[in-house]
Amino acid sequence: MAELTPGTEFADHVIRGVLGRGGMGVVYRATHVPLDREVALKVIAPGFSDDDEFRRRFRREFRATASIQHPNVIPIFHAGEEDGLLYVTMRFVDGTDLARLLREEKRLEPARAARLIAQVADALDAAHQAGIVHRDVKPANVLIDGETAVLTDFGLMKDTRSTTQLTHAGTVIGTFDYAAPEQLQDGDVDARADVYALGGVLYQALTGKVPYPRETAAATMLAHLDSPPPSVLSILPDASERLGEVVRRAMAKDPAARYPSAGDLGRAVLAAVEDAPATAPERSVATGPAAGVRSAPLPLPPTLAPETSRGAFAGRAEPLRALEARYATAGAGQRQLVLIAGEPGIGKTRLATEFARRAHDDGATVLYGRSDAESLIPYQPFVLALSHYVAHTTVPASRELDEVARLVPGLGIPPEASPEDAELRRWRLFEGVARLLAGAAAERPLVLIVDDLQWADTGTLQLLGHVLQDAARARLLVVGTARAADLGELVGRLRRLPSFEQLTLDGLTADETRALIGDQASSGFVRRLTEETQGNPFFIEETLRSLPELEERALSRIAVPEGVKEMLTRRLAQLSPLTNQVLAVASVAGRQFDLPLLESLLPGEDVLGALEEAVAAGLIREADEIDRFTYAHALVRETLYETQSASRRARLHLRIGEALEGHATPAELAYHFAEGRSERAVGYALAAGDAAFGAFAYDEAAEHYRRAGDDLPTLLKRGAAELRAGDPAARATFTAAADAARTAGDRDALAQAALGVSGRHAEAGVVDEEGIALLEEALRGFDEDHLSAIRLRARLVDRLQFAGRPDERARLSEEALAMAERLGDPRGRVAALESRHGVLMHIDHVDARLRLSEELLLLAKRLGEPELEALAQHWSIYDLLEAARVDEARHAHRRLAVLAAELRQPLYSHFSVGWEVVWAQMAGRVEDAERLARESFELGRRAQARDATTILAAQTLILRRREDALQDFVGAIEHHIAQNPALVAWRSILPMAHLLGGNTAAGVAAFRALAPDDFAAIPRDMFWFTAIALLGETCALIGDAEQAAVLYRLLQPHSERMVQVTQAANLGSTHRFLALLSAAGGDLGAAEHHFETALAVNRPLRPVVALMRREYAEMLLARDQDDDRTRAEALLRQTLREAQEGGMSQLISRVESRLRDLSSTA
Repeated sequence: MAELTPGTEFADHVIRGVLGRGGMGVVYRATHVPLDREVALKVIAPGFSDDDEFRRRFRREFRATASIQHPNVIPIFHAGEEDGLLYVTMRFVDGTDLARLLREEKRLEPARAARLIAQVADALDAAHQAGIVHRDVKPANVLIDGETAVLTDFGLMKDTRSTTQLTHAGTVIGTFDYAAPEQLQDGDVDARADVYALGGVLYQALTGKVPYPRETAAATMLAHLDSPPPSVLSILPDASERLGEVVRRAMAKDPAARYPSAGDLGRAVLAAVEDAPATAPERSVATGPAAGVRSAPLPLPPTLAPETSRGAFAGRAEPLRALEARYATAGAGQRQLVLIAGEPGIGKTRLATEFARRAHDDGATVLYGRSDAESLIPYQPFVLALSHYVAHTTVPASRELDEVARLVPGLGIPPEASPEDAELRRWRLFEGVARLLAGAAAERPLVLIVDDLQWADTGTLQLLGHVLQDAARARLLVVGTARAADLGELVGRLRRLPSFEQLTLDGLTADETRALIGDQASSGFVRRLTEETQGNPFFIEETLRSLPELEERALSRIAVPEGVKEMLTRRLAQLSPLTNQVLAVASVAGRQFDLPLLESLLPGEDVLGALEEAVAAGLIREADEIDRFTYAHALVRETLYETQSASRRARLHLRIGEALEGHATPAELAYHFAEGRSERAVGYALAAGDAAFGAFAYDEAAEHYRRAGDDLPTLLKRGAAELRAGDPAARATFTAAADAARTAGDRDALAQAALGVSGRHAEAGVVDEEGIALLEEALRGFDEDHLSAIRLRARLVDRLQFAGRPDERARLSEEALAMAERLGDPRGRVAALESRHGVLMHIDHVDARLRLSEELLLLAKRLGEPELEALAQHWSIYDLLEAARVDEARHAHRRLAVLAAELRQPLYSHFSVGWEVVWAQMAGRVEDAERLARESFELGRRAQARDATTILAAQTLILRRREDALQDFVGAIEHHIAQNPALVAWRSILPMAHLLGGNTAAGVAAFRALAPDDFAAIPRDMFWFTAIALLGETCALIGDAEQAAVLYRLLQPHSERMVQVTQAANLGSTHRFLALLSAAGGDLGAAEHHFETALAVNRPLRPVVALMRREYAEMLLARDQDDDRTRAEALLRQTLREAQEGGMSQLISRVESRLRDLSSTA
């Protein structure tokens, strides 16, 4: 069909002109004659109008779309057929669309972009509530009417047979620039595909670029499938990090990781432009097809069923309100942790269960796990919780989940042996658990109950911390319970976790007791019962079981015992002797026990009948599995266990161990044989230690190895476990192993012990003489080429960093490189290259370091080692910044960010976020830099990075220097000097702090103490360049011309470099410091040249430029030639504007004062 020309009539419409053309038809501007209404008329092309299936879907979807009534959705007026052609009319918007707007303006101001995107998000929410997925959200489909965004072209406007937007002939009729991965893979498409596309539109509105600019459609598709979400900050370094996070989350590959609704995205971007978090709870509003395929809610864990069916739940109104408030916060995507504490029997588990039941009724997923006193299963609460989860859902395989499969066989993923480093595998395990829980929380809000945390092993607490400290948003509330008497160390650990709250339960009041037992009792009885039991619910229930009637005189007759255990002893006395015997044996078996085990220990007895009597008495209950039982409360088991003599318990443990051999885990057997005083415990303890080590439960592994003895192999295993657990006892263990290795003449064991004593990382500024001596001793045992010899040399290079032995470090690194070359072992080559890079950290060797980084990168790619590549990229960024190759450094950082996201290990995230701090600092985004610095520190602490504290301190001090507020931190600097005497670089910033604080004498004295012999006190290590530059700035403040000449001579060979303080901060071009020193030495012409050069080089560094303009102005005022005063005043005014924009209060005050002085002397 030919295109309709202006003036043509079509279905009661007069054509006025063409608004747009597409593969499915033409959109005309037209007048609807009967109503004299201007409309947009879309006439569908014949190829589609002739398709019967298309026609049916067209009519169905037209009716659905026309039902959407929303101010940001183009209203549909009418649809029909004319001359065999389908058409639809809608409101005409006399404006432009977002695509044209972006072509004209390139990009929008963040606030305007946020407002428009939020309006589109509201429109999408309205569509999703009607069960409609747009499927083609893009700038061209967002019409702009003034400051109002209106969404058009819903599903009926395009070929709904194809989510890949291809016609029969294979021609592209849409764009892949905003298509979600699931659309490109013909997967299930729901409302979250529109969220992804809207994230891409937001990215383009902010940056002026499509998310993945590629040369071909195939490359664009591949990027949507495989590349990480685009970075806003890589295009707009001054933008808020929160804006970048909104785009990253909206465009997550996994739909479950995106915002649940478009409205949540809209609210998040509006908050982000105000640099605030979104606070509204997040939830999906989609229905029908837009809601996608949702799994049925998981049933409550069977373990909780007896708790929820115990009868009335009384009291606890305030704790319930606190839990509900935390649940609402978790619903907004902020992970929460609540610890319910109290004495045994006070109702901690009952409260947690009652809250979980209510949350489950509200649609939440509830998982339950507990710790036992014996702690035989590593990460037991998570194993129990995830076993219930995987039993009711399908979990996709991944490398991380392969590690989880070792603990949770129900995943159905056969775990395979892995040659990877244990730390990487442990991280994968933790990430696998975190991903499972995040996936559950993406589907529905998740409540995880972790019962009896007072017995939790260290690994469980570390895993809990990992889950809660994950930066990704998740609708997760963890509710823990613990006995109040055991809270000391536990609360110390948990308080460091985000959003921690402790609820301490007291006894019930008389009114609450009445609600618990009913109205049939008298007020006097209720009051007396409450007083006698101190309102302990378990004590109340046990007391009621023993009463013949609910009368006060009954209480007087039985003489209420002083404690719950005494009450339980009385209850047990009412049972048959056989039942008491069976329960006593079962208490030694554990909190849960099996009928066949008890029958084997008590042959010929009616064990099942005895257990049924105990069930009827409410002391035990049947567990989830047939023939398996559990105590109704931990107090019941404790009472039974403690009333037996130690000798009886030991004999029972031995018999249980013998009965379980061949059926139980090594940990269970080691426990029972150890308690039974049997030598067989040693072998099982070793096997249990190996199993726990393989599960990355290092504290538990170390404990098993301690039970196994102190022979040399066991000491080495124990030391390795303690080292990975962060236990300071590791050093003593490895020292003992070194002694044993000497006695045995075992050089390999001595090398292993020496590497263990020296730790995995040297601490900045620490000289470990004992560790160094042991490494040297172990190295003397290897005359030939050997991998251990390379590793010992590399570790010595590391440990000697602050020992003042640079020549020896250089020799050792050269020997390690040569040996690695001869052996041809890539592992040795890696260790040698890393040690060589460490030796060459002085600024003189930056070019050589860049070459080493390139070789490490090539080696990493050849070996397929992403961790090695990430480490090489990290050091490459540092080297490139020192070489003043900022753009290349940013490119390397983008690659590091991708690797960090793939590896999902805290160390590499620590590196990546640390460089984000540098970019924020360079751009003058102080608040972002401070927030990112804290985030980087937490990641570094989790990764046990040796210099995380030092880097955070350096980041803070540099930020304060930028604000001209360094003088407030004299005490902090002196503390770091005292803590790290070998880290001499700290002394280089102290003189400046004194001077800025007005203590000239102290500043000059501290400066001159470092000055002798051309500042020889500053070691020629990686901090030398920073220290000399800072001393140059101090020298200019003092006005010491003699030392200015010395410092100028030291810095001048590096004039084209930039001063980079590790991953903490960038101080800008060396030319700035050369300018200050030239001015101090009286060569104002040279100073002007250096200032002008530095201004050009430092342009991206806003805070540095602001300070430098002030310094430049002071130099011009001091010279006072020609128009120097005018130029100086202009520089000062520009400095004032930049200081005001950056919130640099001290600098603002100083510049304003200087301008007033100049005004008064004009």
